[in-house]
Amino acid sequence: RASVSIVVNPIPSAPTNASSTNPSICIGVENSTLTASCSAGESPQWYTSAGVLFTNLTVSPSVTTDYFVGCKNTATGCETAGANRAKVTVTVTPIPTAPTSANLKGDAICQPGVVNLTATCGTGEVAQWYNSAGTFVFAGSAYSVNIASSSTYAVGCKNTATGCETAAGNRASVTGTVPT
Repeated sequence: RASVSIVVNPIPSAPTNASSTNPSICIGVENSTLTASCSAGESPQWYTSAGVLFTNLTVSPSVTTDYFVGCKNTATGCETAGANRAKVTVTVTPIPTAPTSANLKGDAICQPGVVNLTATCGTGEVAQWYNSAGTFVFAGSAYSVNIASSSTYAVGCKNTATGCETAAGNRASVTGTVPT
C-alpha cells in the first residue's frame, strides 16, 4: 500500500490595518486610496460589495461604498474567506449649492466706500466669498468691503462638518455698485 501525504495550508487572516486615505469625500471632487498590509508572503485582495475583485485602489464613488479586503498567500493561493474580509467604508458627501437669488443681497453706494453684501446658505453651511480673480476673501454671511468702483464677488456655500464646498463654476454673483 502507498501512503499519501496531504498538506493543509492555513487560511490567511484579514489585514488588521485596512483603511482609506480619505474616508469621507465630496462627491465628484475628491478620491480616496485604499490601503492594507498582509503578512510576509501574502498580498491584499480587494473586492467590491458584490464580490468583484479589483486592483485600482484609488476610488471616487458617487455614493457611500463599502470595500472588502482579504489576504492571499502567494505560494499556496489560499485566501481569506469572504465573510472574514476587513471592511473599509468611503462616505460620499454632497456638494452644497450656491445661495439662490432670494438669499443674496448686493449693495449700491453713491461714491467709493464700503458696500455690504449678504448671502444665506443652508443649515450647517457658511458662505465663502471670492473676488473677481477667484481668490478667497471672506467666510460669513455678511461681507463688508471697501470698493472704488462697481465690483462683483462670487459666493458659494461650505459645509462646516464635511468641508465640501460649492464648485467655482457654480458660485452665485453679488455686485457692489458705485455709479460712474
